[in-house]
Amino acid sequence: MKNMLEPHLEPVYDRWPSYTLAAPNHFLSLFDFNKETYTRVLWWNAGSKNGKLKLKTHCLLGFKHLKSSTPTKQLGDWYDFKLKSQVKHTISGETRSSTDCYFTPNEFFVWRKTSNLASLHSNWLEVDIIKSTKDGLTKVTREVITNIAKKVFSEVSELLIDAQIPPPTGYVSSGSGGIHLYWVYTAVNAYPQTVRIWRMIAEALCRPLKKQQNRIWQLDANASKRPAGLLRLPGTWHSQTSCSVLAYTGGQLYRFEQLAASLGIRDGMLEPASKNRLKPKKSEKYHTHQPQHNYSGKHTIGQWWFKIHLHICSHFRRQGFVPVGMRNHFLYINYVALGYINKCPQRAFERLKKLNNELVGWSAAELRGLEMASKTQYKYLKKTIADYLEDNLQMDSSFLYQAVRIPLEKDEIKRRQSEAAKHTANIRKTGTFKKLYNGYVSLKQTSEKVTQKTLAEAVKYSVRTVRRYWQELITSTRQTQSEPFCVQEDNRCLSIYPPSLKLSVVRAEIQINYSLGHMDLVDQVTRVANCCELTSRADCRSQSYP
Repeated sequence: MKNMLEPHLEPVYDRWPSYTLAAPNHFLSLFDFNKETYTRVLWWNAGSKNGKLKLKTHCLLGFKHLKSSTPTKQLGDWYDFKLKSQVKHTISGETRSSTDCYFTPNEFFVWRKTSNLASLHSNWLEVDIIKSTKDGLTKVTREVITNIAKKVFSEVSELLIDAQIPPPTGYVSSGSGGIHLYWVYTAVNAYPQTVRIWRMIAEALCRPLKKQQNRIWQLDANASKRPAGLLRLPGTWHSQTSCSVLAYTGGQLYRFEQLAASLGIRDGMLEPASKNRLKPKKSEKYHTHQPQHNYSGKHTIGQWWFKIHLHICSHFRRQGFVPVGMRNHFLYINYVALGYINKCPQRAFERLKKLNNELVGWSAAELRGLEMASKTQYKYLKKTIADYLEDNLQMDSSFLYQAVRIPLEKDEIKRRQSEAAKHTANIRKTGTFKKLYNGYVSLKQTSEKVTQKTLAEAVKYSVRTVRRYWQELITSTRQTQSEPFCVQEDNRCLSIYPPSLKLSVVRAEIQINYSLGHMDLVDQVTRVANCCELTSRADCRSQSYP
């Protein structure tokens, strides 16, 4: 794996090849379909007797591998699976085989889990039609669905060409108007390092299609980033539209390292392959510079989901509604969160109804589909939740990674409370004194004698409060009255006289032209000060200055 991503000549993808309709067997042969070295999983939706509940059944192709590379058991038959997958179609009313079938492009050792991945064959993008577009179709025919799929592919290809994404090997029209784009390469072993590169390729492919609005389609980023994903099988039928799943080919078959390098993925961008290297040693777990406290910083799963639920609701309450195309994702993730918060499916569903009435407005029949989620307890990683919020709800998920705030010690809380109390008391004391001082000055101008009682009545304070500030008021007013006069310009400049002449110069005996500018006025004042300094022992009051 060290030299897996070798540098090569990267072409400029400014124009994609033309894609033509291909036979399903030819398209599936690119994935080594029905010639599996390991195990490939097939699924189909089997309707129940009442036609409401759908159960998924599966079939395994290839060989089952246990804890060795030697196959231990040959598995099911593809043709037998096609015959058994019989479902009644919604529009035509016919019961057909090969309906609602899905397959895994990648292979597994035993069962369809990411941890059981054995080999990787392809990366893909799943693009779905928005529900409102489906409801707006008055007549669903193969021709209408084909035209919608071609329009979606045209818009998606324009965005991918602008982002310099290499052209896909082929794509599949899912039968509902949506498309699945495949970048197929020669099978590689699914080592941990290879799976990490696969995820980085998926992220690079999804990036140009994120946050695309005012369109009839939307990217299912979760399905596009899941290496153990299931996608519709070409050559089968879609039960809702009674249209067949068509495959188109025209692009090249890649090498895994070639596709990764063409998307700018290099060895230096990869994470360490060993998980043990990510875990700190026991001696490195706690650092000496960290404060010692008894708070562990942990939270319960209910508190964690309450935080997610609160941020989601606050985000859409600021908008006032949930946009079309996000309502299903909004209600689903909130139902999961409320299930963890309330620990009771009935109470969670009642709260979900209130949330639906406030922001969504779905009918009771549309909400019944979410009740199925109450039978399964879903578990998510932090990164999975972050991708879900960004891709499906267009939300900022940075709040998931905010550091836990460590509570303060009791002594620190008391110290901060004491400082805050002193600061508040000083502000109140300053405001009270200012009001008393203004009242004292105004009373002094109207009457000769000011008493504590008259001042208290004027400012509407108690006599006790006035008595507490009385001595400070008297001292402040006397200092103000004893200060000499200062000539100022616009009440902003300081005194124009030197300190030694402040008591000897009288304003009435100085003739200064105040109509001049600031600099000329300063020159006049300087000459006056020099003259007074030279004749400081003489009688300065009898002189007149030019």
